[in-house]
Amino acid sequence: MTGNTEKCFVQRLKHCISTCRTWSRRLTPVQVRENDIKVLINALDLLEEQRTLHPNESALRRAAILGLQDVHSEKLAF
Repeated sequence: MTGNTEKCFVQRLKHCISTCRTWSRRLTPVQVRENDIKVLINALDLLEEQRTLHPNESALRRAAILGLQDVHSEKLAF
């Protein structure tokens, strides 16, 4: 009976490893995400120098700033 339990555990662990690898391949590296968000914020800042941002653009800027904070938190946690 113990052999069955061990075999089941090993199979589940292998499945977990495979799923984690697949998931990690879909993630964009932290540094790339950080740079992309900074470019977006800078572009919106430049646009705001030319004219008032539309509500959707302001919301996007706020979301980008929150995203940048999340990236920094993720880097600290790592």
